[in-house]
Amino acid sequence: VELTFWGTFPKMTVDVDNLQITSHLLDSIPEDLRSTLPADADSLFSIKCFNGSLNVLALLIGDISLYDVTFDTPKVNLVKVDELHTNYDIIPASESSESSEEVSVPNITINKFLIKDAEPIRYRSLSDSLDVAINIDNVLLNGKDAPCYNLKVEANGKTPMLGFVNLDNLPISLTGAIDWNRKRPLSVALNDFTVTVDSLQADVSASIDFKDSIGINELTFTLNEWDVNYLLHRAPEEYVSALKGLDTDMKINVSGRLKQPYV
Repeated sequence: VELTFWGTFPKMTVDVDNLQITSHLLDSIPEDLRSTLPADADSLFSIKCFNGSLNVLALLIGDISLYDVTFDTPKVNLVKVDELHTNYDIIPASESSESSEEVSVPNITINKFLIKDAEPIRYRSLSDSLDVAINIDNVLLNGKDAPCYNLKVEANGKTPMLGFVNLDNLPISLTGAIDWNRKRPLSVALNDFTVTVDSLQADVSASIDFKDSIGINELTFTLNEWDVNYLLHRAPEEYVSALKGLDTDMKINVSGRLKQPYV
């Protein structure tokens, strides 16, 4: 870990190299379960390099201003053996609080957040034979218009379950704006989000509240020109066997909105 202050004042810069988190939660599991563990079950998280800066002058007045936060080559490995044994439940539970006071957070801003050269995020549930790997190609959060942040995510998912819909992998991209205000820390607005899954695209805007339970105050969405031929090709044959041989240039557009808040 390297800390730079005088050469970057008023920013304090932190560089972290080769961080690894090893989990010991599965060290004492019964022997019959131990034999089912993958060889890397104790490797929870690693990162080649982390870099970020904090404005010290802003901190003196209670504000948190972050600059150029970069995660280089992060890797996440989540393993669940059963309901009682995982490698990732490493943070002790906090004491319960019955306080009904409003959550207060400092003014937090960030000019840029970047994840680059990420290794797969892998989740394996041994009891369910579930194996999912998500390759993150690009994550960029731009906060030059804070508290409105522009987000771009490009990823690719892979799991044997995709064979059910005749896919080897699933490319995913997401772009849009996130509006978050510290005066309402448990609320967030998603503005003009475009979500693309393989060749299917949807536009979504929403206002979400997490204060008591997840509540959706506003929601509008549009599904743009979903190709019927594509959907028929991806659907399992037993569901579309009656339509075998159908060839159409039909495309589906669907739009909707929430008429009242939903919890």
